[in-house]
Amino acid sequence: MKTFYIKLRVDGKQGDGTKLNPLNGEEGFFDESIKKIKEITYPAPDEQVVINILDGHFKTGGITVGKNWIIQGVGINHTFIELNDVGENSFHHPNPFVIGNAYSGRGSNDPVWSTYLKVSDLTLDAGWLKQSARMIGGVKFAGLQANVTKGLIQKIRIINWGSNGVILEHAEAFPLLMTTYGSEDTQIIIQDCIVEQQHTALGGYCSAIMLRTHQDGGGDITEFGKRISTAAIVRRNKVVGVYGSAFGCGYSENVIYENNKVYGCLTGFNCDTGKNRGIKFSNNSFTRCNEGISIGNQYNGPFENIEISGNTFILTEPWLNKYTEKPTVWYSYGVRLGGKTNNVKIIANLFKSINGLRGLEDKMYGIGAAYSSDTNWKQENNTFVNIKDIIAIDGPLFV
Repeated sequence: MKTFYIKLRVDGKQGDGTKLNPLNGEEGFFDESIKKIKEITYPAPDEQVVINILDGHFKTGGITVGKNWIIQGVGINHTFIELNDVGENSFHHPNPFVIGNAYSGRGSNDPVWSTYLKVSDLTLDAGWLKQSARMIGGVKFAGLQANVTKGLIQKIRIINWGSNGVILEHAEAFPLLMTTYGSEDTQIIIQDCIVEQQHTALGGYCSAIMLRTHQDGGGDITEFGKRISTAAIVRRNKVVGVYGSAFGCGYSENVIYENNKVYGCLTGFNCDTGKNRGIKFSNNSFTRCNEGISIGNQYNGPFENIEISGNTFILTEPWLNKYTEKPTVWYSYGVRLGGKTNNVKIIANLFKSINGLRGLEDKMYGIGAAYSSDTNWKQENNTFVNIKDIIAIDGPLFV
């Protein structure tokens, strides 16, 4: 294992990376320090590299990680890494991020996949307002995106990220996106993180903490549907005020979401893409969201073996979506199931109106099932407080 330190030096000199003589993290030096670490460690790419980024505000054009890296700060209120204005020249254009893997086919010596990546105890600032390319169609800015065999992301905060809706199919931002492949030995853990301060333009939206745990056969060792081990754990995270989904997954199986908090987001969790199974939710809170959990899509799937238990859904009044071409009012659901959903259990959750008795007048639904002929689910021991319609079969989404 090789260990390096980076700090804001005041002498304008470059160190050797030791604790007593750290590499220089001042503006104009930080990326050179990362480059020096890569030069030193290049002969042994499998050896673990630990990079300690000390107290201060550091600026980068983007950090491409190595094969087996640990990047750690000294706390989310002490270590800040901000993305410079990268224009249209970032290493991952048109989807720049602060930390992540190299882009396939760009000629970099850095790996497209990492065997292990840990990032902890720092704040990643995507610098949206300073990005000169933020209004170019298809360009979006994020904090961390990585492809890993094993990954641990903990105690990080991601701010000032976003996207535009100039090109609709490229309007979704992924400020924290982790991907792995199907194998009993792969795993992603995301814990104690905060994602907030989204920026949108012309209908840009997001999935704030997003997962993919299999490759639909292309590169998987264990076939979808046969995996036994847990592929991902997402716990004790907080997402605040996003237009889009706070959490999401696609092409995923055996994922646990527990003790997460969502406040003021369009959707607490969304899964509508690819083959998905074995998703469990426990002790999460979804407060003032238009939808708490939304799963299913009649054009994708399957979405099967889903368990939603012990969660709290505090529902809002009908919500005006001002970003659609024609402003549309959306009804509020605690859990909403779409097509291709199978074996969904909704057990011992609390569904409650944020407006007290007004919830009996506002159009709020506890559980909704669209495309009911294509869903298989049951609910038991749930509590509904001031919710006019507890169950809505093929109920409306828009007013």
